[in-house]
Amino acid sequence: AQPDSNGNDGGRGGDGGELTVFNRGVIAVQSDAPGANQNEIFGISLSSRGGDGGDMNGGAGDQKGGNGGDAKQVSVTNYDSGTIRLGGSEDDLLAAPNGARAITIYAAGGDGGSENGAGGAGGTINVFNDGAIEMFLDVSDPADDPQRSVAGIYAHSQGGVGQPSQDNSDPGGKGEPGRPIHLQNSGSILIYAPSLTADYGAQEGSAAMFALSQGGDGGASPDKNVGGAGGGAAVDTSGAQQTIFLENDTGTIETHGHGISGMIGLARGGDGGDGNDGSGSRGGAGGRGGDV
Repeated sequence: AQPDSNGNDGGRGGDGGELTVFNRGVIAVQSDAPGANQNEIFGISLSSRGGDGGDMNGGAGDQKGGNGGDAKQVSVTNYDSGTIRLGGSEDDLLAAPNGARAITIYAAGGDGGSENGAGGAGGTINVFNDGAIEMFLDVSDPADDPQRSVAGIYAHSQGGVGQPSQDNSDPGGKGEPGRPIHLQNSGSILIYAPSLTADYGAQEGSAAMFALSQGGDGGASPDKNVGGAGGGAAVDTSGAQQTIFLENDTGTIETHGHGISGMIGLARGGDGGDGNDGSGSRGGAGGRGGDV
């Protein structure tokens, strides 16, 4: 929160919580589920999100916005007895005009507070599928701007954004890192969407297994300082560079439909904060992309 008194820094955002899910049974969304033909559809949906930093309260002295809170680790295990099924069969398709994901995870750090607060780190994500993921989808009539992609397992770790600085004594707030992601399939993943005949919306891509670790962008510089550095991708809690890891171990992956990949892995560093026309202003360094 923004402090009441002039001359104080903004407060740090709170951290998200750790989340762990085990599935040993059957999760099923039937083709006649109410609202399924209008909304995005999930079997398991988890989100750990840090809070945003508070804004500073200006006054004499050197104040800054609070840093964003961190997301925490999110883990899902679908055991060999577990099944996640969206739709019924190849002859009993579930309408999914706004996208569908059997397992979707978002672990995002909060954004920094004004001015020049740093973001918070994303969360580490682990998903192990030893059971069955089955998706029988009708996407013959997609929405103009689908809310979600089509994915068996979707995992996104997002670093928070740093805020611009207007104080020459402070650089722009730095973006924080996305964390490592580990996706492993030893079971089966089937996506059956034969009516999908064109690219599906503006998402990063549809796939049986999708992983994205993204560093947050740095904040812009003041007239006589530097922009905030962008956050790296796949950086662990000790600050070491790690890997986006996707593995189809002893499992099977089968997809039907235009543009549905088997695996997609992305590790993107955040953009450095912009400089401006001031003679002492410089842009910030971009974050390092990770290994996949």
